[in-house]
Amino acid sequence: GRDAETRAFVGRRLAEIWEQRERDVTKAEETYRYVLGIAPGDKDALEALDRIYTEHGAHEALAEVLRQRLRAAEASSAGKSEQVELAYRLGQVYEHELLRPAQAIQTYTHILDKLDAEHAESVHSLADIYTREQQWPELFGAFERELAVAGGDSAKSDVYAKMARLASDHLGQKDKALGLWTKVLDLRGEDPEALN
Repeated sequence: GRDAETRAFVGRRLAEIWEQRERDVTKAEETYRYVLGIAPGDKDALEALDRIYTEHGAHEALAEVLRQRLRAAEASSAGKSEQVELAYRLGQVYEHELLRPAQAIQTYTHILDKLDAEHAESVHSLADIYTREQQWPELFGAFERELAVAGGDSAKSDVYAKMARLASDHLGQKDKALGLWTKVLDLRGEDPEALN
């Protein structure tokens, strides 16, 4: 009720003073966390913790705060673009800072399946992870998604060429590769690699 609102308000003001005037990040963090204890999903506290953890490279804590911000954004029916931005940042933290490819894959897939089927950055990130992890069938699926976001014949033919090489080199599907090289020829004309 009112009492909790007042405590949260005072907590936010106090945390700002710790952070900005006193330059005491530890006390600021503690106080923002106190605010979240009273008012879970508090936008200001979550944004402040996001900023603090980003600046100080506290990746584990940052991932947790991004998950909370994402939940709050979904609950408040925030715009899709805000949700995509938060989820993509979370995926990047999993992929590059915490080195948890499985969770990164889950996050990027969530973006593409639930928020924005044509989010190019998520598509490319998925392809990167599958390549590093040598998950060839999944990589083929990522290339299929890439086709959907590829603009123009040249970009499309590049993706078909990647799919063809993958089919013949790693999936042992020579017939499929032939079909894909034919698509490359249709788009590129007399392409030496495709003819070969």
